[in-house]
Amino acid sequence: MADLATAPVTADDNRLHAVTMISANDGWAVGESNVFTSTGAVTSGLIEHWNGTAWTKATSPSGEPTGARLLAVSAVSTSDVWAVGAEHWDGTAWTLVPSPTITTNNAQDSLTGGVALSSTDVWAVGQTLANFSTITTLALHWNGTNWQIVSSANRSTTVNVFNAVTGSAPGEPLWAVGQGGNANTLIETTTG
Repeated sequence: MADLATAPVTADDNRLHAVTMISANDGWAVGESNVFTSTGAVTSGLIEHWNGTAWTKATSPSGEPTGARLLAVSAVSTSDVWAVGAEHWDGTAWTLVPSPTITTNNAQDSLTGGVALSSTDVWAVGQTLANFSTITTLALHWNGTNWQIVSSANRSTTVNVFNAVTGSAPGEPLWAVGQGGNANTLIETTTG
């Protein structure tokens, strides 16, 4: 493998977590950028684009929440790319696409994996901290108009996490992997 310089980013700590290639001249990498201040780190999403010659930093969508981390990216086409954290590239700009919130009272939902199979079939997975003590799997589906919560199984009574999801084509089974219990792996599939 050859080492390719990424785009210059003005921050104290930068991490890329995922990459997708549409062609040899069109790719996206996503992650996070951290700036350290006297009161702590300020985290924002980091998006870089490959044009076949060099990586350049893309402009994150306006309104991106503080603390955004992009952990997965998947492309349907050059003008239909999804970054988990629910951000979408339409060929011109990145925009935020609101997803449903399951938790209340400042608990956390977190998306860690995603796959875009078509413009009307995008999946994101992760976890939700249901009551500050139980972590359950989280699965969302984009139908071309909005995100919907999809029920998923939970093996453990304490920790259940999806880290990644994949599928081969719209309508085909999906596979999600993660953790189901303190030391157990978790694999779930849909029936199509």
